[in-house]
Order: sequence, then C-alpha cells, then structure tokens
Amino acid sequence: MGFSTRAEHYFRTAARHGGARYVSQGRVDLVEASNGRIHAVIDGDEDDVILDWSDGETIRAACTCSRFGGGLRLCKHIWAVGVAADSRGLTAS
Repeated sequence: MGFSTRAEHYFRTAARHGGARYVSQGRVDLVEASNGRIHAVIDGDEDDVILDWSDGETIRAACTCSRFGGGLRLCKHIWAVGVAADSRGLTAS
C-alpha cells in the first residue's frame, strides 16, 4: 500500500488538490530516496520535504513551509512528495 492510500484521510481536500497540481506540473524534485526515507524539494516554493517510514509502519513527515511549521498541519508539499514517490514505486510496502 502506497503513501496516498495510507495517508489520504489525514490531508484536507485542498492540500491533496494543491499537491496533485505540483506533481502534474513536474515541480517535485526527489533529491534522495533510500531505506524508507525520501528528501524532496518543491520547485518554485523551494520547500524541503522529508518523508520517513523506515520502521515499515508509521509515516513521519516534515516540511519547511509556514503552514506545516506554524501549526503542524499536513501541507500540499508533503502530499505532492508522497504522490510523486508513489508514482515511482518508492512507497509500496
């Protein structure tokens, strides 16, 4: 099961749509992906995103954007990286 299937219910609809737009525009640059951990940058926004599920069960996420940092809300950047990782087969368990 990939990121989007496992995490969809945690994200607001607007965040999912915004993240999907970033993916369709090709704005997600996966910098590094290994051992259940992904580091990516969103082009244009220059936000850094980390996804980590190295324990095989819990997905941990962080983003440098103000929405995430200001209130620990899951943002469109995290959704975009998760969906991009899904499309490359990096999140299947």
